[in-house]
Amino acid sequence: MLSPWPEFRIAPIEAAYEQAEAQTHRRFIKTHSPFNCVPYHESIKYLFIGRDARDVVWSMFNHH
Repeated sequence: MLSPWPEFRIAPIEAAYEQAEAQTHRRFIKTHSPFNCVPYHESIKYLFIGRDARDVVWSMFNHH
């Protein structure tokens, strides 16, 4: 509830928009979209967090 994730669609996308609009703290969302698919505005701060590919491989290995 703290940070909406628009791509995780259990409810309609409009519900995610309403949730984001209702936030009273500093707004942030998480996304797995490529940067060129996210609207860019100079007044917004963007934070990119990536994972080391070796971590991804071992995480996938542990799930299987």
